[in-house]
Amino acid sequence: MAEQNSPGGGSSKGLWRRLTTPSATWSVLALVIVGLVIGAGGVIATQVMVAVTGTNDFCGGACHSMQWVAQEYKQSIHYANRTGVQAGCHDCHIPHTYPQLLWYKAKAGT
Repeated sequence: MAEQNSPGGGSSKGLWRRLTTPSATWSVLALVIVGLVIGAGGVIATQVMVAVTGTNDFCGGACHSMQWVAQEYKQSIHYANRTGVQAGCHDCHIPHTYPQLLWYKAKAGT
């Protein structure tokens, strides 16, 4: 029975105690939860920013050098055609897969 209560005993009770026992000031479980929340926040923020910066409005309005391109785009067949399907800037000019997408956006942002 002493083997089950020891730190290396392998019982779920011992594992739970190690996860919830304070390490300096925080328990390991609290640190894991905080890390997961921060990580999830980072992933969600990255996805939102990728979606926002991949729109035609952002590409044509945020960058001064692209404003004339946005006006030209609105008069092209990519914007107005008989089928009503629009091809956006991101469809041809921005990579679609990670990590190439993030690398492209990082380079374009700097």
